[in-house]
Amino acid sequence: MGVHSTYLTRCRKGEFQIFDRMGITLSQVLHAEQTYHLLSPFQVGDELHYISRISDVKEKRSSNGRMIFVLVHTDFHSQQLDKVVATADSKLVIREGLQ
Repeated sequence: MGVHSTYLTRCRKGEFQIFDRMGITLSQVLHAEQTYHLLSPFQVGDELHYISRISDVKEKRSSNGRMIFVLVHTDFHSQQLDKVVATADSKLVIREGLQ
């Protein structure tokens, strides 16, 4: 049985680990967009490993303060198939000054 791409949302803890290391609280983060790209089918029972990294950062200033737009890219690697089977991109907004 194949797995739907939105299942990969369960693996977003890589994003949370990045923010934790940067001292950013979840109350500062707005989730703007999520995209998935399936490169190869994977099945229930496949063991997936993932690596998340910040792939782009942009800053905008407004009268309410600074906002940082962050793109986090994640590669999902299947142990059984020995290749990347999917990728995900999360667009997030970090609001300065909120805790």
